[in-house]
Amino acid sequence: MKRLLLTFALLLVPLFLVFAARLDIHCFNAGSADCFLISQDGHRVMIDTGLKKSGKDIAAYLEENGIEHIDLLIITHFDKDHIGGCPRILEVCDIDTVIQSNCPKESEAYAAYTRALEEHGITPITLHQDLHLVLGAMLLFLDAPNLAEYPVDPSNNSSIITSIFLDDSSLIFMGDAETLRLQEFYRSNSRSYEFVKIPHHGRYDVALPGVIEQIAPKFAVITSSTKEMEDRSVLDMLSEKNVETFLTREGAIDISLVDNEYTITQK
Repeated sequence: MKRLLLTFALLLVPLFLVFAARLDIHCFNAGSADCFLISQDGHRVMIDTGLKKSGKDIAAYLEENGIEHIDLLIITHFDKDHIGGCPRILEVCDIDTVIQSNCPKESEAYAAYTRALEEHGITPITLHQDLHLVLGAMLLFLDAPNLAEYPVDPSNNSSIITSIFLDDSSLIFMGDAETLRLQEFYRSNSRSYEFVKIPHHGRYDVALPGVIEQIAPKFAVITSSTKEMEDRSVLDMLSEKNVETFLTREGAIDISLVDNEYTITQK
């Protein structure tokens, strides 16, 4: 089984080789939980795996679409709504590499997650420093938590923030980052993004408006449910900033990016 090569040397891939590439994202309707499948020219990245009960539906989607292999699984942090579906997914799909956050969280979901990795012979890589990867035509930047442990909301604030770049396009997935983590990102970031996965299921955070102002997205996705809805104040803020926002509680979302043009459909 091939392994994803984690090396900065891959950044030397000539940029002229990645013109006119296509990227597809499936945003699962997994309730107030995260799972995203990113595909590009046969390469696949999954960010988080939803709740335990989500695993069956995610696995069914993979089987229905003939997806038997994922190059990279990114576990942004260890809350049950981000790791719960992993054991079921591993039953139907080989995963080459798992990169996970640096803040373990003792729970039934975490025990099931680590047990499933062991059973499938996967040793996860714990992210302690920022990491650049190249996979196909995608450049990925994994923004690591700055602290080994946060004094407030340590699990959410240890979220890995993932940026994906394709040609001149840029997308960002912010896990469940809360105030301290969002402030870290704001201080270190210097660029805009067309697409953002809003952190923490659309719950308002005092640092969020500044981040949205800074990255100036055109499109946003919020993972929420009818039982755990996004905050109205977040929707209003995004609307005021002219961000077209999609909610997974209204159905799964498919995003296609070709020649820097986005096509977004909701099922």
